[in-house]
Amino acid sequence: MSNEEEAVHLTDDEGVTETAIEPVVHRPSAAEEGAAAAKLRNRRSTLVNIPGMQESFKLKKQGSSSQGKSQSAKKALIMTLDGTEIIIDCPNGRYTNATELLTLLYQQKSMPEEDGHLFGLWVVSASLQLQLKPHHLPFKILKKWHDILESLATGDTYSEEPTMYWKKDALTHQAVEKKVSGPLAMRLLYDELAFNVQYSFYPATLAEAIHMAALALKVAKADAGTKTDISDVFGCAMPPHLESGTWGWTWRRKVWKAYTAIAKEAGDKKAWRQKYLGAGRKWNYYGATFFYGGLEHETPGSPDHIVRVGINLDGVHVIEDHTNTVRLSLGYDEFSYNSYESADEDDSFLIEYEGTDQKKHHMIVWSPQANMMDNLVTRYIEVIGNFKEHLKERKAARKSFKPVPAGKGKSKKHTGEDFARDSSPARKESSSSARSSTAI
Repeated sequence: MSNEEEAVHLTDDEGVTETAIEPVVHRPSAAEEGAAAAKLRNRRSTLVNIPGMQESFKLKKQGSSSQGKSQSAKKALIMTLDGTEIIIDCPNGRYTNATELLTLLYQQKSMPEEDGHLFGLWVVSASLQLQLKPHHLPFKILKKWHDILESLATGDTYSEEPTMYWKKDALTHQAVEKKVSGPLAMRLLYDELAFNVQYSFYPATLAEAIHMAALALKVAKADAGTKTDISDVFGCAMPPHLESGTWGWTWRRKVWKAYTAIAKEAGDKKAWRQKYLGAGRKWNYYGATFFYGGLEHETPGSPDHIVRVGINLDGVHVIEDHTNTVRLSLGYDEFSYNSYESADEDDSFLIEYEGTDQKKHHMIVWSPQANMMDNLVTRYIEVIGNFKEHLKERKAARKSFKPVPAGKGKSKKHTGEDFARDSSPARKESSSSARSSTAI
């Protein structure tokens, strides 16, 4: 994150010196705002539509009505991914930082310290997910969210409202997750996986999604599940990317059949949650932090392909957002990378790899979040040496995916030759145009 962006995160209106450079902001007309809001309503937005969102808006309005009391206590609304609302009393009000808020949260929920470090606070809207650093001021981030979106998102963001979530830290991965035994931590891990499957962040196949839904019904209802429960239980809904090829009644019938096959099997809720997590951990992209960007379309003049770039200890995974198909999935020993900042064009994240034809290929993701992708890849590479045994097991089970080489052609913006970097595996060479600040 640039110095200007960092300043936006750390300053406060009263009692703290503002150091951020005020951006030049285009103020849309009423007609433009209406058109942008209409477009936004048609976009797929999952995180901002789960239960409890309206309560978030109400608390935000209540907080804004008492801005004159700078030192007064405030209430923070934190959501979990199953839609649960947690309200925390913050004695320090708007000056509460992320570390203090997490401490209050752990005390209220009685979470042991050994489990707490696996989770963090995130501020989320349709276009951006941002994990808070320990010194960040959550109330300030919420207030400044639209300024942050101007730097790290594109498109119609006028109507986006931020919400704070409690979910896994960006560097939490399954090598450390497997040591968790606390019931609350186990539930949070389970809920996050169920959310990512149900809302199509993970591109599960129909068979995989049915299996996961049956396990979710077993977790929730043991052997007492009914067909009606399939529509009501969290984790049992059909993922949106499968709706175009599967009827709802077909989905329910197949989930019920899969559930009845396991309904009478022994095991308590904890054991079945473990089985559910075990099934999800087989995927390359399990536990990935996702960023948004675009890939240039094969047809000149056509809109870019919108993609999600997932980054975890296994590597980098590029998923086309519209079709939910995997475009690329590589371990850190299979690619080189760099990010590129331009004053005239979009920022970009480069992935260079050896294709199935044994030739060098590159994929360029154009995104204002390119630097965040770069930083998270770098941080994972820094800790890889601590998990050698785990990575040996994962490499044996994980299957990389590379696109079939298409015809030769140069990018309409710039090619991989514009980046100065070594071609050795998972290696980034320093470049005068590459940013080195931390955004996660």
